[in-house]
Parts: sequence; structure tokens; C-alpha cells
Amino acid sequence: MIAAVERQKFVYIVNRDNKAQLTISSPLEAHKSHSICHDLCGIDMGFDNPLFASLEQNVESYDRKPGSARANVVVPKGVCLWEMDLGLNHVIKKVTLPVPSSAHCLIPVPGGGGTDGPSGVLVCCENFLLYKKLDHEEISCAIPRRLETGSERGLVIVSFAVHRMKDFFFILIQSEFGDIYKVELTHEEGIVREIVCRYFDTVPVANALCVLKSGYLFVAAEFGNHLFYQFTGIGSDASDPRCSSTHPLGREAIIAFKPRPLKNLALVDELPSLSPITDLKVLDAQGTGTPQIYALCGRGPRSTLRILQHGLGVEEMADNELPGRARAVWTTKLTRDSPFDGYIIVSFEGSSLVLQIGDTVEEVTDSAFLTNVSTLHVSLMHDDSFVQVHELGICHILKSKRVNEWRPPGGRRIKAVAANERQLVISLSGGELILFEVDDDAHALTEVSRRNLNVETTCMAIQAVPEGRVRASFLAVGGLDNMVRILSLDRDRNLRQLATQLLPNNATPESVCLVTMTGLGGTKAGPVNKAGANAATEDTGVICLHVGLNTGVMIRSVVDPVLGTLMHQRSRFLGGRAVRFNVVSLCGRPAVLALSEKSWLCYTFHHKLHCVPLNYDPLECVASFSSLQCVDGFVAITGGSLRIFRCQRLGEVFSQTVLPLSFTPRALAPLPHISAATGQEMPVGGDAAKRTPALAIVEADHNAYDEATKAEIRRALKGIKLNQEEEEEEDKDDTDDMQESLLLRSHENIHMLLSEIDYRNKSKCIDRLYTPNSQSFR
Repeated sequence: MIAAVERQKFVYIVNRDNKAQLTISSPLEAHKSHSICHDLCGIDMGFDNPLFASLEQNVESYDRKPGSARANVVVPKGVCLWEMDLGLNHVIKKVTLPVPSSAHCLIPVPGGGGTDGPSGVLVCCENFLLYKKLDHEEISCAIPRRLETGSERGLVIVSFAVHRMKDFFFILIQSEFGDIYKVELTHEEGIVREIVCRYFDTVPVANALCVLKSGYLFVAAEFGNHLFYQFTGIGSDASDPRCSSTHPLGREAIIAFKPRPLKNLALVDELPSLSPITDLKVLDAQGTGTPQIYALCGRGPRSTLRILQHGLGVEEMADNELPGRARAVWTTKLTRDSPFDGYIIVSFEGSSLVLQIGDTVEEVTDSAFLTNVSTLHVSLMHDDSFVQVHELGICHILKSKRVNEWRPPGGRRIKAVAANERQLVISLSGGELILFEVDDDAHALTEVSRRNLNVETTCMAIQAVPEGRVRASFLAVGGLDNMVRILSLDRDRNLRQLATQLLPNNATPESVCLVTMTGLGGTKAGPVNKAGANAATEDTGVICLHVGLNTGVMIRSVVDPVLGTLMHQRSRFLGGRAVRFNVVSLCGRPAVLALSEKSWLCYTFHHKLHCVPLNYDPLECVASFSSLQCVDGFVAITGGSLRIFRCQRLGEVFSQTVLPLSFTPRALAPLPHISAATGQEMPVGGDAAKRTPALAIVEADHNAYDEATKAEIRRALKGIKLNQEEEEEEDKDDTDDMQESLLLRSHENIHMLLSEIDYRNKSKCIDRLYTPNSQSFR
């Protein structure tokens, strides 16, 4: 059943046909003139005819009165029960059960017979709950209320969640203050004997609550971030404030409690939400060349200033100084079966540094890697041997730590290198390419093929070995002739040219990358299933060629997996610096980091290809980093430091920096540049380095307390002991501002706060509080 606020109601029958397709019937009308519908829910009737409950008011008597006489008209409320007769295909109104005028919400009670539940509906009224069911006596239960809430102020329920389990169910309801109550019904053979309502916990006020079977609670907050909690208790503590329908005062009972820190819930995660945005400015306050969005969000003490920047946020895990300026970095596992990385190799001019990853990252000297050369590449092969390439040769380190070396002929030097787990390709000075493969029997590198391109090579990339194969198919080579070539690595056509990509004039390829982007939705045919169709297996991915130019442009093309031809070319300007690529692993899938003036991450997420900047310092070289403390991380070189970081919240367009505020923000405006030394306004042509950019924020709330008054109320409430258990908990932390945000005055009052924010350092400079009694208040 769906209903409009006035008069109209429709009932649809949803079913499935013989092909299991969902079908929906024509609507059946259940209209009622002069009727106002406040809420609607379906009642669990098991296998009987469906039953619906609507909270309605009949305003016919109100409409017939003249305007001057309507003020004295009392319009009663009632719960109307509507039955859908499946046999007659007709909707009838069975009965209207009267309820108090403060009724505002209907909660369906699980049913179905036996121990599943008694069925019926809970009617939420101010300060109490009412149980209604056809041919059942009315049962009411008061709701516990906060100690500081006056008796003249009604308690309203704003959201609820019903959770069903085998032979058991419970209901969570939330008040307008954010307090969650657990409601339990004691029933026998469909007859409710008692209703118990007990205080559970306090979370931000929600538009909706959802209890998951895995033991989590999702709070769709009315204002601010949505929250994800894990249940740590079921709210069965005997000391929790509770009220029962058997209380001598019935619905008039008053059970007081004080909000406490979370006891039955633990915050697990947050889903960022900007609702509501009260003011917004777009400006480049940080001087990065890319504007930022400054938004005022939230309400009361949960208000925030959000600084939004296009790109992914980064969480830095470590930052260590290096003994010199590094050129490149690699990570590698100890064996192919190792779950985490074991070595970090950092290359300097004329030397290399080997670090071992454990509980800490420490330098090692017995790894068999050469440390007196500048490393060009490090790779772990499929037989658990290592390959270290430098300008003067190749160092093949076997599992037994025995080292085999290969030297270029004629004193030539290695200019570029690319490798996967089975193949290694080097380019010598002059443009000669040499292809090596790992001999499984001899556990040695064996030369397979050579080819001279007659052009100096600037960069190379090799495809990763596809699953189920023993070698890759393609090699990409960039040369000084402004051309990128795709060469074959198949045994029957080794290093044969398959395709070329011509680059613009004066655009030299600085880096190339061949990567198979999985997770884009492509699948390959698997074995035939019982239905006679091919079962789809893991997607084969799309082979992408990335070319980074010295002009700061990235070109991405798709490589045909059979012919090796290039198609679907796209280009993008990344910055003024030459673009260099590093293949990394993210969430178990390959990804590409393009390094220019900014670092750009190309990855797949939810079957889409994303290419977004990282909101981080410019990086010079990056490698994947996986350890027990940081699984999907990166290790990078920037300046003279080695950093470990990881990306936050994949798939998001903006990263956020959050600054908490005290009251509901009303407006913001950028202030003139102020001298950090003198505090005076700087002239327009002054030294920009000496300026302190600031943002003025006006915050104001009606019926709110200032911090000093809040602290006084906290001390007063803390001195009131409602039970013996509170004395044992008085040493614990006070409740947070979210729980105390509803300490409202009984008379009109306004507090306004003018804050100055240094938006370059993201910190508050000055707070000025204005009240109606201050001379400055206007």
C-alpha cells in the first residue's frame, strides 16, 4: 500500500510469473475523503490476508467550520486497519482504533504465529508507547527520559528498526534527542503480556536505522556523517534505566537517566555526508592552482568546516630521511608465496640500499644484492630467485644465495630494462634489445632472442604473465625517434614488431607501461555448466598501454590481446613535468601511478576505470608496499625522504579535511591577507610569503549554552546519582558534545560565534563569542 498525505491510497499485488520475473498488478483504490494520513505500515499476518495500518485524522468536521470557529475544533486521530482480500481482490477498511492526538509514528510488530511474534502495531506517542491489535486490549509503556528534560517537554520518536531472529525479535527506537531505546514484548500465543522499554545508547539523530544480521547498526544521520556501529552488547544489563507496562503509573511513569558513553555500540566507520550545507565558497586558498571547495556543514556541536579537494586522500604511515637523493625504489617478496613484501631496495647515484621489512624496516647487509652500483631494476622470478639489473650487467641471485652475473659485450651499458616473473628484456646503448627467460631446469637466465632497433631506447615495459600461461605476449619500447613500438614475445615471432604509435613532434617518451586492468566487467568463457551454457569466470581484463611524454601528457591506448594493435587512444595533460609510470597493486588488482607535478592513480573500482590525483606531495618514484600493518600501501621517494602511505576511500571524487565548529555555521567569507608579524592588513602587492590567509565564519544557535555554562551543567548533573552503578563510573570520561547538544534553555536565547580560520594551516586563529547581553551583538 502507498498513500498520499490527503485522501488517496493504492494497493498493489506483487508476484512472480513462471519465469521468476517480478510482476505488479493494477492498483486497487482505497481512497477516503477528508482524511489526512500521518504514517503507514504493513502488519505481519503470516499466510492470512494482508493487513495495513494507517495513522489518520478525519478533518471533515474541521473543513465544514467557518474560519473563525476552526480554532476550537479538536480532530481525533485513529489507527485505521485496511485488509486486502485476496479472494475478492478488494480492499476494505475493517476498523479505526482511537489513539491520543500526540501519536506520530507506527512500528509494525513481527508476527506469523507461534514464537515468531504477536503481530500488531506499536503506536509512538509523546512520552509513551501504545500497543494496538485487533481484538486485543490496549497496552501502554512509558519511555525513559533524560534527567535534564522538563516534564512539560514531550518526547518524540523519530526513527526505528525492527530486527527478527529465530524465536526472538527486538525493536530499537530513537528519540529526537538521539537516545536509542530497546523495546521488548513478552507474549504468549499471540497475546502481549508486557512491554519493556530500556535505554540502550545515544547516537546522532537519524532519518533511519538499519540493523544488519551480521551484528552491525547503520545510522543514516539527519545531519553530518552517516555512522556504522558494531553491537558490543544486547542491552540486557539490569542496571540500565527501564520502564515496563506493568508500572503502577502506566503511561504517566517518569523514569530518568543520564546519557552515558557508548556501552552497547562501538563506532566502526563513517560515511561522509555534507548535509546540510549552509554556505559554500570556491577559491584557491592554498595556491596550488586548483580551487578548493570550502563548505559549512552540520548543525550544533556536530557542525564542521569541510575543505574539499579533487582527488584521493592519503594517510601517511612513515616518513624517514635517506642518506642521499634517491633515484628509484622497488619492493619485492622473499618468495612468491609470501603474503607480504620482504625487501625495499633504494637506488642512489653509485650505490643501493637494501631494507628488510618486518615489525620494523631495517637495513640488511647479507641479502646478496649489490650495494655498490646504481640499480636499474629488481624483480622476483617465478623460481624464487632475484634479478638485479645495473648499467654494467645483470645479477641473478638464486635461492641458495649463489650469484650468477651477465655482462654486456664490448663494454656497452644497459639503458633500459623491463621484467616479469619469467622474462627479462634489456636495451643496450645503441638500441639493441636482448630477451632472457628463466630456464626451469638450470634455474638460470637464458638468452632467447636479440634485435637491434637502430634507435636509442628511452623506456621499456613488458606485459605481466597472464594466468595459465608461461610467458607474456607483448613488449612496449619507446625511442628517441618519437615512436612507441609494440613487439611480440611469442616463441614463433620473437621481438617482431606488431604495432607503432607515432608521438607528436618534440614529444619524447619518458616512460611506458603495459598493464592488464582487471575488474572492468569483461569475462571469459569457462567450462560448460549443467544448463549447457558456459559459466563465466574471472574477467580477463583489458591490456592498456600508457605512454608518458616529456611534455607532461599521458597517452592511454588499448592493446588488442590477439593482434597486438593499438586502439581507443586517449590523452590527458597531467602537469608541466615529464610523466613517469610505476605499476602498483591496489586491492589485489594492478594499478598505475603516473608521476608528474601531481601524482595520478589509475585504477579500477566498481567496474569503472578511475584516474584521479593524489592530494599529496609530488613523488619521484613509487612501489607497492604490503606488510602486516599496511596491506595496500605504497613506498615512495620524494626529495630526500622515503615515505610509506596508503590511499583512503577509493572511488570518491573529493578528499576532505574536517575542522570542527562549536555552533551551527551560518555564513563564511574570505578575509583580507593579515601580516603574521604585525597583525595588520597587507597591501595587495605585498610579499605573499608573509601573508596569513584567513576565513571568517559566523556561527549561531537559538536556545544554546556557551561552553562555560555547559561545563557548569555537566558538574551539576554529575553530582546527581540515579543508581549505585553510577558511583562506580564517575571516574570515566564525560559524555561528548553530541550527547549534550540538547541541553536546551527554557527561554529564547541566541549565541553567535565569529571564528577566524587559517585555511592554509587548517587551524583556528581567533574565536569571538557574542550574546544578546554583549554590547557588540547586533
